[in-house]
Amino acid sequence: MSTDKPLFTIGVPTYNRKELLKQALLSLLGQSFTDFEIIVGNDFTGEVLTPENTGIADPRVRFLNHERNLGELGNVNSLLEAARGRYFTCQFDDDLAAPSFLEEVRSALAEFGYPACAFTSYSLVFGTDAHKFGKSSGGRAELLTGRDFLRGYLSGRLPAMGFNGVYETAYLKKEGGARRLAEGPIAVYSEYLLLLRAGLLPEVAYINSPLVASRIHGNSWSTATRDAELFKQAGLNLVRAGVGVLSGGGLENDFRGNIRSVLGSVVRMAVMKNAMRNRKLDRPDALEYISTLEKEFGPLKNTELYGQALAGLEAARKNISRYALDARVKMLLSLTCLKYAHLAYSMFSRFRKKAF
Repeated sequence: MSTDKPLFTIGVPTYNRKELLKQALLSLLGQSFTDFEIIVGNDFTGEVLTPENTGIADPRVRFLNHERNLGELGNVNSLLEAARGRYFTCQFDDDLAAPSFLEEVRSALAEFGYPACAFTSYSLVFGTDAHKFGKSSGGRAELLTGRDFLRGYLSGRLPAMGFNGVYETAYLKKEGGARRLAEGPIAVYSEYLLLLRAGLLPEVAYINSPLVASRIHGNSWSTATRDAELFKQAGLNLVRAGVGVLSGGGLENDFRGNIRSVLGSVVRMAVMKNAMRNRKLDRPDALEYISTLEKEFGPLKNTELYGQALAGLEAARKNISRYALDARVKMLLSLTCLKYAHLAYSMFSRFRKKAF
């Protein structure tokens, strides 16, 4: 282990969730591969975090207590700037990592000549019990072109989470870190854009094993936030950036499927958040939002990609009612029911992809 320049830096943004943070840190400190540092970025100015009051006294852990709340995106990028490791990954204070996470990533990076980034599959853990996330099942590592990785990710064949990816620190800093797509405390869609940008890389390592876990609980931001305007703003900016990424760099041949996936995601989330807030489907609002998204296709006019983008938007328009129904179901179900509904939906999605 090199204390001056470890192989990995793990950035852990946190805000007033000390018990969840402790569980997350313990899952990281239990890694079988030990050449890493952990930097905790504390955005809660009401309490200074220390080894004493967290119960985490390990020389590999540093606490950065911010003098002001940087917001999720600012916190992540501040941890990137402070990173000393060759590779950087972000694990939020309610994330968990399998004991072999870093070991399997290190093995894949070494096997494939240290590409710019590596992703793994992930699990969803419902509730706050850290013991619900088991050990890795030992997935297969493969080296893909960025184009093949992105195609697999957007089709649902290669599950991945953007912030939990492992990036060469120099590459991520050169790219400007995670990019802001909306004004607000949450970095909405910023990690989605990281995944799209990975499609431009010549090589991406992927491990088909759930080595990280995202916890779904009552206080998780993704569950609690119902700010439809925040998601609409971020979706608009994601589409704008996505058009630029997906229409060049060797990705143009996959544009039809890729842009359809991006458009479907942002429209679905905007409709769902609006329905969760108002408890009803606001179709005129959804149609107006879709018209706004269409304006982002301007750079594609007079190209065949323009028609493909419009077709993707039309597909999203036809699914408005289904998106609203999804929102109503989520409002009615408890976390326990939601767990089984998610599993059933995942099984149905896999069956549908095989059948069609």
